[in-house]
Amino acid sequence: MKLLFIIPQISTAGGVQKIVAQLSSYLQESGYQVTILNCLPFAGVSFYQIHDLVEISSLNMRAYPSKGLSKLHWYYQLIEPLNEFLANHHFNIVFAEGGYLSASLSLTRTKNTIKVGCEHVNHDAVNPIHGFLRRLLFKKLNALVVLTKADYLYYNNFLPRVYRIPNFIEKIPDQHTCDADRTIMAIGRLTYQKGFDTLINSFKLVNEMYPNWKLIIYGEGECRDELILQTKKAQLDQVVSLPGETSNVSEALKGAAIFVLSSRFEGFPLVLLEAMSQGICCVSFNISGVNELIIDNKNGSLVQAGNARQLAERILMLIESHELRSRLGLKGKETSYHYQLSQVGEEWKNLIKKLIQQP
Repeated sequence: MKLLFIIPQISTAGGVQKIVAQLSSYLQESGYQVTILNCLPFAGVSFYQIHDLVEISSLNMRAYPSKGLSKLHWYYQLIEPLNEFLANHHFNIVFAEGGYLSASLSLTRTKNTIKVGCEHVNHDAVNPIHGFLRRLLFKKLNALVVLTKADYLYYNNFLPRVYRIPNFIEKIPDQHTCDADRTIMAIGRLTYQKGFDTLINSFKLVNEMYPNWKLIIYGEGECRDELILQTKKAQLDQVVSLPGETSNVSEALKGAAIFVLSSRFEGFPLVLLEAMSQGICCVSFNISGVNELIIDNKNGSLVQAGNARQLAERILMLIESHELRSRLGLKGKETSYHYQLSQVGEEWKNLIKKLIQQP
């Protein structure tokens, strides 16, 4: 059976890229013939390791703008190259990674191919125009896969075939690594979505009480210069560092006593799941997706979304209690066992069987 995963760019770092790389490799090893279709020009190297037998093709589209009508126009222009590729290559099932790509796939003319959208952002984070387009175009797909229970309930109101399959981690480390000291860590693209500006504001309050603690933010993105300037203005440049992307998240996390997710919105954040799997105490804004992973004061810590002062107060509480950090970290690690690739991968294989059997 031939499967196709369409993704904007497999060569860069990111949760979607990591999931596609690991899932495609898992399915290839499970006996499927898997191809990844890269929309942008492919540099020849994936950021994450991919099984040698997984094929990678490219549509060589120009880089797309990140905002407004220009972004919608880019995805509209994508339809014809997709039509041509799918006309020249047969696949049993095509998976489009992301809401915009799913909308483009829904408008293709391909026949005898099962078209599946994979939504990676919670529905309540999408602006009304884009939300309307999703509701309209997703009806043209054969199925939609979402990450959270909340999104399943939302889309299930108007779509006939919606499936919830969460993100996963490939392997859970044996060691409990929350004993690292005096380091707060965050990982993600340096974009507005990830809320690192709010995190730095929170850390300024932390630094006033505990100047020997440091903050490390791994990632790259268009907000790098703004974040560096913010750090300097707050006189935190000696204790806040932005070392760039890391290809080994698990290794980077070993240096963290506390992991913080400061995002304004998410889908089902993979990096949070990875931090929990390490046994690191995690604190996050209480946003959709996160609250399906963390129960406040049970396996992590949740604070009001966007509240920098409350985030600082919770971090201070965790700094002051190693026992609390350790307890929450261990419970978080227990939670992560439910999201191993060995289990979630079976859900993907079951979905594929259902899709093939459906009329």
